[in-house]
Amino acid sequence: MTKIIVHIDDHSQEALEALQNAIDRAAMAIGETAVKHAKDNITAQGAVDTGRLRNSITYMVQEK
Repeated sequence: MTKIIVHIDDHSQEALEALQNAIDRAAMAIGETAVKHAKDNITAQGAVDTGRLRNSITYMVQEK
């Protein structure tokens, strides 16, 4: 008689951590892109005299 042995490794926690890492990186990339577009827009509109407004535009990623 042939015996079949099955071994299952649970890597779900590693997958969840990788997914969270990807979400964090995506949120940061979106924030950086939004800041760049906002700064480009106010510069193109001539709304910048001293650069203080442009330098005050930032983003923050909040954790749940």
